Amino acid sequence: MDETLSKSSLDVIYDGQCHFCKRSLALLRRLAGRLMFRLHDANDDKLIRSNFPTLADANTNEAMFVVTTRGEVFRGFFAYRRILWESPRLYPLLPLFYAPGAALLGQQIYAWVARNRRYFGCSLDRAEQCGGPSTREGTAASMPGNSGVSLERGETSRGGGEVSGLIVQQGGEGDILTNDQTLDRSKRVRLQKVFAALSGCLLMGAVLMPIGQNWRPIPKDNFPLSYFPMFSEKRGATYTVNYLVGLDGEGNRQLIPHEFAGKGGFNQTRRQINKLEREGKAGMLCRAVAGRVGRKAAAPYNGIVTIRVVTGRFRFADYFAGKKAPLSERVRASCQVVREEPITEDEPSTEDEP
Repeated sequence: MDETLSKSSLDVIYDGQCHFCKRSLALLRRLAGRLMFRLHDANDDKLIRSNFPTLADANTNEAMFVVTTRGEVFRGFFAYRRILWESPRLYPLLPLFYAPGAALLGQQIYAWVARNRRYFGCSLDRAEQCGGPSTREGTAASMPGNSGVSLERGETSRGGGEVSGLIVQQGGEGDILTNDQTLDRSKRVRLQKVFAALSGCLLMGAVLMPIGQNWRPIPKDNFPLSYFPMFSEKRGATYTVNYLVGLDGEGNRQLIPHEFAGKGGFNQTRRQINKLEREGKAGMLCRAVAGRVGRKAAAPYNGIVTIRVVTGRFRFADYFAGKKAPLSERVRASCQVVREEPITEDEPSTEDEP
């Protein structure tokens, strides 16, 4: 294409017989809002060798190339990425091309698309270019009695029969299909693409659906479709939490570890404490913890005489700065610790309470 472009534009060497390639480059131009590169058909060997000697031995049938005014050469995935820098309108796409792992994964995706590009956007008037090699390689047909002689569209076989009405598909020897057969195959391929696109959309929708929980008054977290509230939930300046406190005979406070409330990890026990408090069973929890503390003979638990289930409100900034005193506290339950001889029978565990 002979077009007057700015000196800062790029030269793009691509497969000029690939409809998909043409459309993708045309889309970039429309998004950019201006002409930002010159297009050159890679099938024109004479032009490529004359204007771009550095690409004389490059395999332009496998990838698109971009050449800058300074002589820099970019291939395939990196060529597309270089084009995006030519227009501020295309900058929003750059994070996709520079994301972690994009260079590795992008090359794999580009290579697959390049190998299958002639299956995308086929047209019946140029059906010989759908799924077949470029004219640089020749669209060859092994005709009966032709001994493997390559025939271009519109040429005649040794017997004089014109082959312009036949479409050669890659496959076994003599695998020649008519236009109707090719149309049927094209419909099947299109249906497969539609099915793949719908499946991909459903999968992406399922993955993105939990994001909406962030805007609900009461969000619901679930597995495996989680919106990860641990990292994404909006938090205020203060936080409310339920915990256990012990008091000795002089009124000194001692925080009671979560192990006294039940078996399991910290988060599991914390959720169980919250559940018992919501269901009005803080007294039952308090008595169970007091019984376990009463069997401890070692400090600091041997001096504790009272157990409390408390709901406290803390300020994040103060707490992590070392000021761990709560802004306010509310006692949900309080019970006395009864000292007795250690017993061996197991008491019912509170974490299995309904």
